[in-house]
Amino acid sequence: MDVFNKQLQSVYLLTQIEEVRKQILDLKNQKCNVQQQTSESRVKRSRWTNQEDQKLLQLVKKHGVRSYAFLAEQMQDKLPDQVYFKIRYLKQLYQNSREDSRVCNQYRDWFSFLSQCM
Repeated sequence: MDVFNKQLQSVYLLTQIEEVRKQILDLKNQKCNVQQQTSESRVKRSRWTNQEDQKLLQLVKKHGVRSYAFLAEQMQDKLPDQVYFKIRYLKQLYQNSREDSRVCNQYRDWFSFLSQCM
């Protein structure tokens, strides 16, 4: 009888372990699905529009470049990496424009702002 009880307990523990394992896997899958949905719904993989450029310029003038996550949150359609690379691109473009007198009209506002900052 004692051997039977031990076997019964081990079977019970194994079923409990299996249930917990399934619950953990379900939670991981739910978390992955939520992360995919939020990142897919938020990320806009397209060129920056003039309106987005102007909005980013206004945000940078108002708040500075202290937090790309904050700027991306304010932009609503962009991720922090996208904001970082856009600002980095504009700074590089500004540096190149100082060496070359042909300045792109589209970014003239940015260049005047960056010239004050640098």
